[in-house]
Amino acid sequence: MRLVFLIIMLFYVTDGRAQDYLNYHIYVNRAENHLVAGNTDSTFYYYDKVFAEYDFIFAKDALIAAQYAWKQTNKDKTIQYLMKGARNGLRSKCLDVCPVMKTFTEQRFYIELYDSMATANQSHQAGLDREPRAEWKNRQSAMVLALGMGEIDEFIDAVRENVARIKELMAKGKFPGERFTGLDDDCNKMGDQSVFYSLANYDCVVSEMHDALWAEVKKGNLHPRDFAALWEWEFIKSAKQMKYVTKPFATATAYNFARIHVKENVYVVVNRDCNSSKQKLKRFNLLLQTDELSVEEYNKNRQLYYLVNLETDEKKRELEAREGYRFFFGHR
Repeated sequence: MRLVFLIIMLFYVTDGRAQDYLNYHIYVNRAENHLVAGNTDSTFYYYDKVFAEYDFIFAKDALIAAQYAWKQTNKDKTIQYLMKGARNGLRSKCLDVCPVMKTFTEQRFYIELYDSMATANQSHQAGLDREPRAEWKNRQSAMVLALGMGEIDEFIDAVRENVARIKELMAKGKFPGERFTGLDDDCNKMGDQSVFYSLANYDCVVSEMHDALWAEVKKGNLHPRDFAALWEWEFIKSAKQMKYVTKPFATATAYNFARIHVKENVYVVVNRDCNSSKQKLKRFNLLLQTDELSVEEYNKNRQLYYLVNLETDEKKRELEAREGYRFFFGHR
């Protein structure tokens, strides 16, 4: 009996799905902090550590690591990181949205790597659960169609049904995120947006589902920047401050939200039971970029929810502009 117990415990510890992904994000954040500081050895150390310890990774992290490795003219690590990404859904076409990778894709050896990445990606796709992937594409299409036709009641019904379905799947341990349904085709997003937008369009989503959603972050099923964006968006809606979401970094995501939630200056209320407590809503300067809070206050919230500090994000934007990196994908 004791032997059986030990085997069960060993499986629990080594099974990727049982890992605590908060450590994953600690390692990635440390890698990014060292990256913007120009500490090459430490940057590689933390990327190597996280990619070795976790089978499932967020593909955008591998793409960022590969960009840095190529910028350091480290061919072997560039290939290593890209293959890790390919085994987690990264497509070779996504290198095209990263200016720093242009010289990489022009190399002769890239032809062979292209095929290897395609093979790894096909294997990844084969391991995904096709049923929820198809389901959420259909659900997203229903939302978009209703919105495009100006059918607000149908749109509201679609969002409510989607959130109810998410709650049902979460109760069964099957959150339909990137880990199980794969990435969208859009390399500018590097995630699965269908579930995210359903949640984003549900008023009070974090106030109502905070613990359940954060549990999914800890399991690796939801990214902390997704969680933070949902929470900050709840504040923006509750405070009716969408007019302040104007900076280029935030524009695409926030304006898409605004277009959905405002029709002729009337807010679309999806969750009639919504009762946000503005005092409890966290702010991260992720979507809503203002100086309403101090840098210290924003960074305190970011630290609590495993985001890099504002200074690191700002340095990443500077590197994007100056050296051709691609660090940001939508709100991520």
